[in-house]
Amino acid sequence: MPIAFISRVRGRSRLWIRAAVIIEAVAAGVALWAVGLFPGLGANAIRLVELKDGVYIGSRRAAAIDVFDEPLCSSCGPFVQSKGPDIERAVNDKKIAVRYHLLNFFDEESASGDYSSRAIAATLCVAETNDPNRYQAFYNRLFAGDFQPKKNAHADRTNAELAHLAQTLKAPPSVSNCITSGQRVPHAKEEASHAEGTLQRLLGIVSVPQVFLGPREVDWSNTGWIDKLS
Repeated sequence: MPIAFISRVRGRSRLWIRAAVIIEAVAAGVALWAVGLFPGLGANAIRLVELKDGVYIGSRRAAAIDVFDEPLCSSCGPFVQSKGPDIERAVNDKKIAVRYHLLNFFDEESASGDYSSRAIAATLCVAETNDPNRYQAFYNRLFAGDFQPKKNAHADRTNAELAHLAQTLKAPPSVSNCITSGQRVPHAKEEASHAEGTLQRLLGIVSVPQVFLGPREVDWSNTGWIDKLS
């Protein structure tokens, strides 16, 4: 009897140990999955998420604005250069989050016939690094006066030049390969089409640059416009 009793106890102990190990492993797996999906979860971290019609950057707790631009838009360049740093600071300070929407309706007015789509594709390649600061820096530099091409010009930027721009931001080689191969161009065109639909629903027409807070068009022309968002 004592021997049988001890055997049963030991068997149950082994079962409990195995159950505890399995539960711990499952819990660890869920934790790793959550951290992978939302880096810094629980710390109100700034995250980057690719959307159907753009890229979201910011804290989950911050109100999100929608920003619409086009890589060849002549008025978008000054807008991004003057307001882009303000937006980036406000995102880093968790005052706002931002959904970046890029359209491509000027493709046919570029020398290559598809510059806007290729530029959008390049931003998606950079987004794959899951680095919000790198994405915003790349986005802003696309519209710099010494980089943004002009409509109906004799030349625009090659994929190699877009890849080099990413390299200046210490993007890994995978980003350069992604840009030079043009692998994200089909997806970029789909995303631009969805972004245009989003802008049409909000504004009724396609005109950029635009900023919205929910359904409300935002006047970004004044200093301190971000602080006035409510």
